[in-house]
Amino acid sequence: GYGSGNYDAICSAAPAGSLLAVNTVGLIEFFTRAGKPVKRFFIRGRGDVAVAQNGSFLINRMYDSFRLGKCLETYDEEGKLINKFRTPRCTRKGEEILDFSFSGITSDNKIIYMPATIDSGFIYDFKGNLVLAKKVNSKLKPYKLKDGTPGALIEDAYVSDEGIFVVRVKRKMSTEKIVFFDLIEQYDFNFDLVASYHFAKPLTMTVPTEPYSPWYHNFCYKDDVFYFMISQPFEQLIAFKVDK
Repeated sequence: GYGSGNYDAICSAAPAGSLLAVNTVGLIEFFTRAGKPVKRFFIRGRGDVAVAQNGSFLINRMYDSFRLGKCLETYDEEGKLINKFRTPRCTRKGEEILDFSFSGITSDNKIIYMPATIDSGFIYDFKGNLVLAKKVNSKLKPYKLKDGTPGALIEDAYVSDEGIFVVRVKRKMSTEKIVFFDLIEQYDFNFDLVASYHFAKPLTMTVPTEPYSPWYHNFCYKDDVFYFMISQPFEQLIAFKVDK
């Protein structure tokens, strides 16, 4: 459908009830499922967007935080800034991996925040108040790369009423250019492990050397089926059913 027309740099997209929220660089737009634009907000920088049931939304700055100062920003349904919070751990360009993280919103408007390189989970309200901080139990343990920097433990996260689903990196097979993953761990909203799901064979994703090249992946869970969308090394949608 019609919109700004500037969709060559999409940061993320997220369902928002009957609408779809699309975040390009500096612009949040809401569309009907038929593609009709409904509203737009100009917000600087990149980031991952997540929308609450009441229409308020979260921007997770991830590795853009070293430039903008905070990792998380919350906005009300009219696009008015509520708060900026979660001070990044890195202060220099080149250390972006220390701030790379995944987030989601629960049905009662709580923010789930999980850094990629440490096994900890955090829950905030929309005003930025810390509700819970806890070490997350996993079969995987923190590790360091050859250059001494922390390795990634999480490749993606998805939040639904059934809990928090975390895609775990298969570190023994992964390299700087290719990420392997074959394990999803499900947690409750206290970050206690509920279940583990293994793939029949590892999925792979190529990491492009150019940070602004198309590199997108996302996944969700519905009716005992996991759906993965991966853009590298080629666009593909992978779905598989799990037995509980």
